[in-house]
Amino acid sequence: MMKKKKTMFWGAIYVIVLITVLVIVYVLPSVAGLFDRSYVAKYGNVEVKDETEGYIVRNETVYTAGKAGTVKRTVTEGELVKGNSKVVKISGEGASSSSDKYDSLLKKMKKEDAAISTDSGNTEHPGYITYKLDGLEYLNSDNIFNMSESEFEKLGKSKIDELPDGKVAKGDPVFKVIENGSWWYIFYADSETSKHYAKGQNVKISIANKNMNAVVVGLHKGKGKSTRIILRCRQYFDGFTTGRFEKANVTAASSDGVVILTKSIVKKDGRKGVITKDKIGRLRFKAISVKADNGEKAAVYEDIFMDSKGNYVKTISTYDEVVKSPSRRDIKNAKDVSK
Repeated sequence: MMKKKKTMFWGAIYVIVLITVLVIVYVLPSVAGLFDRSYVAKYGNVEVKDETEGYIVRNETVYTAGKAGTVKRTVTEGELVKGNSKVVKISGEGASSSSDKYDSLLKKMKKEDAAISTDSGNTEHPGYITYKLDGLEYLNSDNIFNMSESEFEKLGKSKIDELPDGKVAKGDPVFKVIENGSWWYIFYADSETSKHYAKGQNVKISIANKNMNAVVVGLHKGKGKSTRIILRCRQYFDGFTTGRFEKANVTAASSDGVVILTKSIVKKDGRKGVITKDKIGRLRFKAISVKADNGEKAAVYEDIFMDSKGNYVKTISTYDEVVKSPSRRDIKNAKDVSK
């Protein structure tokens, strides 16, 4: 009988210990979370970065053979040359008939004054030389600003064709020159993402693991919810001469400052700010000025900033205790200490 009681006793102890462990592991953290209403603001960096897909546009000129002959290249693919440089030699026997493969493209290029016939094989323009065409060479810095979203959608993903190195007929494309200078990246963004951009804004664009500086030169809201954004860049990257439809990371903003959660930002008396706690737990409202906001976190000015009227405003400091998600009661009871 005593043995049975001892067994029941230790069994009860085991159950109690097990329940205690379960409470510690699963219940207490959740309960603690209910009281974890604030955090310490620290100095850091916030980036506003968008993953995009878009078209690269370059100012390009296609050179065609002014006579039938055999093409011999004197410049390597992707090489940067001066104006009036010898790119190809056209001599000897040529093809008996011209291919109609590039008729549509050449017609568009001539319309844009971007197709030149050459007997000498020299380029009139300085730039990068390529012997590849993708059919979208007619896109340039002038016409892209007037194209509709539906026109861009019809472009699809281009296919690169290697131009023949050998016999050509009169009128066949023999090389292409890409202007050494500005190029453009065009993408569409939804209504929320488009808020990250403004005309004249400096941004960063990363393509093929190359980080480059760019500027927003075009913003056009379409009939739907999307906005066409055009960036201009002047830097070279691997694949520049042949890349067309490319994925890119665009950093619209990157700023250092006191980092807070965006859900902590409230309005009091028409001013944007956060609710903080002083050393004895009293609620205080501090106006803020946002430097960068990615929807989750924001970098704001530290200690003091100047408002739109030129007045200096006291603001949040590093290591201030900030209320995560202030209630209406918190906002109402918080004393404004920014004035």
